[in-house]
Amino acid sequence: MKYEIINKEIGNQKLMMKRQLGEYESKIKKLIIEIEEKSKKHIKELNELHEQYIGNKTNEMVLKQRIKQCKMVQQTGQQGQSEAKKEVHRLRLKNDELLERVRFLGQRYNILIHRMGSSYDDFAAIYDFMRQSYLYYNQEDDKTDRQMKNPSKGNKINTQTVFFKQSKYY
Repeated sequence: MKYEIINKEIGNQKLMMKRQLGEYESKIKKLIIEIEEKSKKHIKELNELHEQYIGNKTNEMVLKQRIKQCKMVQQTGQQGQSEAKKEVHRLRLKNDELLERVRFLGQRYNILIHRMGSSYDDFAAIYDFMRQSYLYYNQEDDKTDRQMKNPSKGNKINTQTVFFKQSKYY
């Protein structure tokens, strides 16, 4: 009997241990399920972050390319601006030089007229004759010629200026 009581106690303890073991197993299963759910959630968040990272990396490459293109355009523009400034400076110097030459030739022209005792009309007639001769031989008819032949039409031409501009032909 003593063994029966001990055997019953051991049986009760076994049952109790089986129940506890079942409870522990169910708790462990719940914990495993919770950990799996958390793990899946973290993996999903990590995948979303990775996709964002890849998207940001792609955007970065696109933006870097655009920045590179903009820098090239800027550099080209700056070179063009520099060349344009040089050209403007060169043209201003040339313009100043030509204005000075026109002023000098105008003075020389006035001195010549004064020395010869001729009028502007006399020189205009000589110029017109020379121009007509040139046109006859070269068959050229431009706007200046038409204006010289018909001074009443269009703008009046300053014969002094026309003389200097056209003198390269003679």
